[in-house]
Amino acid sequence: MARRFARRLMQIQPSVLINTHFLPPEVIGPRAAQQLPSLRVWNVVTDYRPHAWWITPGTDRYLV
Repeated sequence: MARRFARRLMQIQPSVLINTHFLPPEVIGPRAAQQLPSLRVWNVVTDYRPHAWWITPGTDRYLV
C-alpha cells in the first residue's frame, strides 16, 4: 500500500500534504525531497501526548 500511495503522490503532484497520522511522512519522506521538491509536508499531531513517531525528516510544519 505504501508504494501505491507514493506512486499516486507522484501522479497528483500536490503542493501540500497534510498528515493526521505519522505513517505517510515516513513513506514519502526521502522520495518527496528528490522527486517532489515543491511539496510541503505538514503533520497534524492528533495524539494527546507527542512522541518521536511524529518527528520525520522533511516535515515543514507541525500543527498541534
